[in-house]
Amino acid sequence: MMSKNNLNRFISFVYKNNRKKFLLSILLVFIVTITDLVLPLFAKNIIDNGIIGKNIEGLFLFLSMFIIFSAVSILVDICLKYLYSFMRNNVGIKLRLRILNHIIYLVVLVNI
Repeated sequence: MMSKNNLNRFISFVYKNNRKKFLLSILLVFIVTITDLVLPLFAKNIIDNGIIGKNIEGLFLFLSMFIIFSAVSILVDICLKYLYSFMRNNVGIKLRLRILNHIIYLVVLVNI
């Protein structure tokens, strides 16, 4: 189990190496959350106003808004997955390089 100090060091390492991507991913998470919270309201309005109220114009309006918000949510989610994989690969490479540099440093120290 990682101690709190190691976890904080790891999070700061991830943030330091991916600052813009990290902040962009937080913004995209908020967008996905908002769109996913609005979708049930559109579904409620589709059923109440469009189907039960027999309002065809309202049905098409809320249905089109539901489709648009669903598409936005899906596209932003795809962007988030790409950002996460890019950040994960970037952090993995940088950690490997740090470990290799430390091993080289230790080998040089032992040979001195």
